[in-house]
Amino acid sequence: MRRLAIVKAELPAQFRQAKAFVLPYERIACTLMQKILNEDSVYLAVDEASAGTAGVFYFKNGSQIIPFFPAVSDGLKQALKDFLKDKTLFCVLGDEQSANLVAACAAGGQKIAEIREFFLMEYHSRPYLLHHAARNLCIKKCMGNSAGAQTRCKEADLLMPLQLAYIQEEVLSSSETPNVRLERMNLERALRTQSVYMALLDNTLAGKAQTNAVGVGVVQVGGVYTRPAYRGQGVACALVRALAEDKRAEGKGTVLYVNKTNRSAIRAYTRAGFAATDVEYRILYYEED
Repeated sequence: MRRLAIVKAELPAQFRQAKAFVLPYERIACTLMQKILNEDSVYLAVDEASAGTAGVFYFKNGSQIIPFFPAVSDGLKQALKDFLKDKTLFCVLGDEQSANLVAACAAGGQKIAEIREFFLMEYHSRPYLLHHAARNLCIKKCMGNSAGAQTRCKEADLLMPLQLAYIQEEVLSSSETPNVRLERMNLERALRTQSVYMALLDNTLAGKAQTNAVGVGVVQVGGVYTRPAYRGQGVACALVRALAEDKRAEGKGTVLYVNKTNRSAIRAYTRAGFAATDVEYRILYYEED
């Protein structure tokens, strides 16, 4: 069995090594790539003999782990078990193989409380039929970091109810409630660092979407939310289409993950020009002590 070591990236060369490893798989691991580019809390699984990379992951104790392991070996399993034996996980986010590997290697006392499963969809520009109700729809890109603090504050005020509703419905486990202060901070950060779009129907805010990860050549869409009164009227379709077309003009591809059970969202994204791939994604939530 080849021995592997888990090494925290601290030097520029280590982040370059992690970037080079993940880059061919960036559409699968866009969130992880953003962590690497930001030189965040990134770890490498390194072969002790060859110094080759077997996997990369983002980790913060007591919070989340975002792994990418394209191949599984006994040496990798043992290295992960040794690393995780005294660590606490809140959730695991990754492709099915990587997430399942982390779950199998996690400390034995932790129990999974909830599993959510997703499909990866990728944008392929093609003509689409605009929903008749969306003909009066206005898609607006928020000014974000190009605007002053006062304008960003107004945009955040407008979007905050949708942000909280999205977090409650799509992100948190069923036993949790949103942390309003934290979500306000997250929204304001997104307005500064990501591309955020809003949909106005008859001058009323109907929905929102944004990038939640920006890699080298790929962006990942997230935070898509349509107010219940406007669902079924082409809002989500128009939002993600506008975002993906803007990114295509910048030379970037666009991907998103959609819950396997959300058939209406899958239909909307398909109409917008996204196509399902064979990649499946999982979020595993652990029971809190």
